[in-house]
Amino acid sequence: MAAVGTVQPAAVLVVSDYRGKELAGRAAVLLDSACVSDATALEAGGAGDDSVLRASKLVLSGSWSTTVSVGSAGSAPIIAVRPGIAEVSAADGAPLTAEPLEVPVSAEAAAVRLVSREATSVASGPALTEARTVVVGGRGVDGDFDLVRSLAEPLGAAVGATRVACDEGWIERSAQIGQTGETISPRLYIGLGVSGAVHHTSGIQGAGTVVAICDDSEAPIFEMADFGVVGDVTEVVPQLVEELAKLRG
Repeated sequence: MAAVGTVQPAAVLVVSDYRGKELAGRAAVLLDSACVSDATALEAGGAGDDSVLRASKLVLSGSWSTTVSVGSAGSAPIIAVRPGIAEVSAADGAPLTAEPLEVPVSAEAAAVRLVSREATSVASGPALTEARTVVVGGRGVDGDFDLVRSLAEPLGAAVGATRVACDEGWIERSAQIGQTGETISPRLYIGLGVSGAVHHTSGIQGAGTVVAICDDSEAPIFEMADFGVVGDVTEVVPQLVEELAKLRG
């Protein structure tokens, strides 16, 4: 809050993940400002007023695209932006640099001390919401997430999962993608044994290229896939991994 008062920005942008959304909501209440979550695009100006920001976002499980106008003339709006939707660069193309900012801290905040820290085990590979490539396992992998990782590792990809896979206990809940999980926008999404239920596909609307490997030719995932393979993942994936190894020499 002190930083907002010092800089007086047109808007405050945070990552639209679980932590970012909570932070955005709390900050908006404290600043008496507007809050938008899961924004996919931003532009300045609206109705001839440059103090207005227009934020686009998907709603109703990704079936509708809406635009929200928020004023920035008063308190800066807090906007949670979906990870991976755009490359960050300065307007003139120059590289961005972080600028340290000293802000006053209240006595109450200064009195807070970290008393302990405990490391938790995390999955190897890039963070799910930030990865440019994501390999996802669904019901069709039948619990074999070693198969999913065998493809993810040579691609430098993050491993994700559908709700069913998490409900079955095949992988940790933090890997869940969809309406009740994470929203991702990778350049490449590869679904293994994923049927394409709407509660999952609502979380991948921002994906660039979608590849689906599933043994059900009628699976909804093929309706949104750019490339599809109808086949058993236990047969297709090892062949794909083998071909990737050949390409890498």
